[in-house]
Amino acid sequence: MERKIIVCTTFREFKKTENDKIQLLFLESIQKQKYSNYLLVVTTFGEKNVKPILEEKFGNKVIVIDEELEKYRYSLTMVVLNGIKIAEKYKESILIWCTCDIILKTDYFSIINKIYKKDIVGTTHPNLIAKTVGDFKNKKFTMATLGQGFDLLFFATELLKQEKIVDIIQKYYFYEWGVFEHFLIGIALMYSDNLVNLVNYSDIVKIENDREANHESKIFFQECRERNMRPFLKCIREMNMPRRVKDLKYCHSKFKILKITPKWIIYVIKLKMNEVIKKLKYYVIHT
Repeated sequence: MERKIIVCTTFREFKKTENDKIQLLFLESIQKQKYSNYLLVVTTFGEKNVKPILEEKFGNKVIVIDEELEKYRYSLTMVVLNGIKIAEKYKESILIWCTCDIILKTDYFSIINKIYKKDIVGTTHPNLIAKTVGDFKNKKFTMATLGQGFDLLFFATELLKQEKIVDIIQKYYFYEWGVFEHFLIGIALMYSDNLVNLVNYSDIVKIENDREANHESKIFFQECRERNMRPFLKCIREMNMPRRVKDLKYCHSKFKILKITPKWIIYVIKLKMNEVIKKLKYYVIHT
């Protein structure tokens, strides 16, 4: 059965920068999907040229919803809620929440449609990392660590659009950058026993846009994280969300990896060896 795949995300303004190239590569990876029954639901927050560019590329396969915020640049809570509203139109669908600096393999949508169950929540983690667009085009990748971010999560919308879950998402609002992926994974752990990881099955490449954060940016990111920790910790207290979702390594461990490869086994062994070495160094220094 073909299900509508709803991709909800947000974009920066297109300003003829390196970031434009990354966003356009993300869009290209959507357009190249073998599974074509998808809808791109984009929430903008005052960006002027995003809508015309997306409508030119995707026609009736894109819905752009512009939101206005007085105090903040954007809200990932709004991005997801807008996707859920669109999902109400479909009996069965899959909602993807993701950033727009990742590149999907052409089989990604086909796979998540194939493995669909009414309680499924999935991801691909860790990502392959390309430092620049040039590295991506030259297939120069490294594997991220287990403690690095989740840039994509997908949900059976039959699960996500339940009133009790929508109420939680609406109650604990997140603005701008940081922590939101922990929150979504916490919800998944509370309401689903079917969490899957497509690493090795259909890997994702994240292009980092190799810029050095200035002092102002560092302060902004720190303030965003501190602000979003407040609703997150409140949710943990009030909803009995697992406290360990604050740790992305723990989050990774809760998703069942559907495909184990020799390369993956070597990667995991190296991670464990590095952890042992760190502990030994700490022991030597402090004894």
